[in-house]
Amino acid sequence: MPNKGVQIRGIRKQFSNGYTALNGVDFDLKPGEIHALFGENGAGKSTLMHILAGFLVPTEGRISIDGKEYRFNNPSQALDAGIAMVRQSPTLTPTLPVWESCLLGAEQSFWLNRKKNRSRVAEKAAQWNFDLPLDAKTETLGPALRQKAAILALLLRTVRIFIFDEPTAVLSEPEMQQLFALFRSLRDSGNSIILISHKFEETLRLADHVSILRQGNIISRGQTSIFSPGRITDLLFGTPVHKPEFHSITPDESVVLSVHDLCVRIPGYPIVENQNFDLHPGRILACVGGRGSALDTLERTITGFLPPSSGTIMLNGRNIAGQGVRSFRDAGGAYLPSDTSARASGRSMRDNSIIHTHRRVRAGFLSTRVMNSYTQSLLSAVDLDIRASARLDSCSGGMIQRFLLARECAEPARLLVLSEPTQALDPHNRKELAKRLHEAAGAGRSVILFSTDRNESAMLADEIMEIE
Repeated sequence: MPNKGVQIRGIRKQFSNGYTALNGVDFDLKPGEIHALFGENGAGKSTLMHILAGFLVPTEGRISIDGKEYRFNNPSQALDAGIAMVRQSPTLTPTLPVWESCLLGAEQSFWLNRKKNRSRVAEKAAQWNFDLPLDAKTETLGPALRQKAAILALLLRTVRIFIFDEPTAVLSEPEMQQLFALFRSLRDSGNSIILISHKFEETLRLADHVSILRQGNIISRGQTSIFSPGRITDLLFGTPVHKPEFHSITPDESVVLSVHDLCVRIPGYPIVENQNFDLHPGRILACVGGRGSALDTLERTITGFLPPSSGTIMLNGRNIAGQGVRSFRDAGGAYLPSDTSARASGRSMRDNSIIHTHRRVRAGFLSTRVMNSYTQSLLSAVDLDIRASARLDSCSGGMIQRFLLARECAEPARLLVLSEPTQALDPHNRKELAKRLHEAAGAGRSVILFSTDRNESAMLADEIMEIE
């Protein structure tokens, strides 16, 4: 009788630049199992799962599913075998209704009967208790509903092996619990789930088995019951990672950012009503709430993406309300959003490093030598051993996040606005981020964090402001 489930044997991956991401990895996934995959940034988690999902081809090794050997050259082949990957920010087709986006590629006939096919999607959504607005445009969905829409699309294609990469990074606690309930339902129906996460405690409450990657090798595996967050941290880093201690900072009496009587009433966005606060030099403020709430609206309004209906946003003495993103940066602001809009994925690290700096060149051209030197300084600041010419999308999610954080922190800005800054970061690099932010505050800069994680925010900020 053939082995049921997924067997990965001897998977090795060496990239064209000579970097070896995986060193002969073995991995097993049983039917009806939730398997947590832990590892530090750059350990090889994403590379291994990209191979299983068909995005990368291994240098060596084999993959078997229910005893049959496969070699995937693209994600379509993996999908045909019942395997699919759901990313942290799933890509849905813009301008289409949710039901139509979910159905793309899963049509049962050439002729599309809209009424019949919408009913098919609605039946599947009802079967799994998805509270999705099927007729809404996909771009109106918040992170939690986007996750559900992506899962529904895969269920319509009879996917039975799901890979989730940091699915809870930008979800509130209630949204996370709803997603975990869905994962349990998928498991109990015989589906298998691989869950990549840096949130050890919550993931251990959900998973059945654990595998731990370090420097391209599986260093430990077993049932969840034998692991604890502390033991995982020890395995990954050698010593427990504690909350860093910092000297208290005495704030300046001046104001870097002043938000006064801010109201935002834009169709399709949660309302912000009469928001008031001042942010002084040397202070770190965390705005905490759920995605798809006024938290998103406030973040996008302060950074210039949305115009307010009334009120003022004074940044370094300049009213930037409704003046756009360029005015926000020109007034002394830097911003890293939680989605992929801050990166040019198909371009090099060098190209991504100068997205903002090139505007400050008054004349002439930026030489490749200068750009390479600047990029390497950013990479070195966060201990990334990567060439400036390497493509951004060749890096893991944690490595990309560290690089983008370094880029924004290097901006000559008095105000740093960071959305979900710890997403994809392992405990060691979360500690390094905390150190970097407190150093910035100690130098007189101000920081606003927009986050769904209240506990993480309490580790980083001087003050927390709840946004509903």
